[in-house]
Amino acid sequence: MIIRLFSIFSTLLYLSVLCAEAQQATVSSFALIRTDTGEVLRDGISDFTEINLSSLATRKLSLRANTSPTIVRKVIFTLNGLWTATDSAPPYALFGDDGGRYIPWTPTVGSSVVTATAYERETDLP
Repeated sequence: MIIRLFSIFSTLLYLSVLCAEAQQATVSSFALIRTDTGEVLRDGISDFTEINLSSLATRKLSLRANTSPTIVRKVIFTLNGLWTATDSAPPYALFGDDGGRYIPWTPTVGSSVVTATAYERETDLP
């Protein structure tokens, strides 16, 4: 699953949901979260969704992975191919959370690729 978010400043964000063949847990979509208030700005973000980041009132953002089932063992996030977080309790967020408060992420100008992979069983973990 690839989602494209953009701004007039050429910020592109590609989100990818990965599902390994042997695992049963999945990331079904993403939610865009305003971290200073916890407000869900957009939920159910899926393939090729475009969001104009310049139209948002804040740059303090996070991405929550929506999983199936709702509770999974872990969700592993990467940003541009680099590990950012392994979250083992909801909400499953791009940079994690601190007691349920999302840790903010400010997208930079340019392209970014985010992936989230859900794991349900210990034997599925990389």
